[in-house]
Amino acid sequence: MLSLGFDIDHKKISQKNHRTMKFFSVATSIILLASSATVSAWPNAWRLDIYLVDGGHATSHGTQNSGCVNWDLDVARSPVKRAVFKEGTFADTFELYAARDCKLPVSYRENGGDHTLTPPRTIRSYKAY
Repeated sequence: MLSLGFDIDHKKISQKNHRTMKFFSVATSIILLASSATVSAWPNAWRLDIYLVDGGHATSHGTQNSGCVNWDLDVARSPVKRAVFKEGTFADTFELYAARDCKLPVSYRENGGDHTLTPPRTIRSYKAY
């Protein structure tokens, strides 16, 4: 072992490093616990998937009520045959409309789950609330 002219107490260094590691381990645990509590306080997102007769698919999602949303896809090409809705914290119901701007009548209204639309229908707007 190379000597530089002074003594090093490796036992003291090891004890000091152990205390430092223990502190960082506790601090890291507190930070992770706080961040997971913050994330779990966020609202759960809702998700709406629609499936067209021709095999097309569109997805919408959010954490708040959607209000009326017009589809930006060519809905005239194929009617909707299936809708899958995953409820969120602030949205447990969805409505599908044949008209733009959610003009009545409602074509389909349901809660969460996998739904077959019989007969398939053209959908131009929706709400999730």
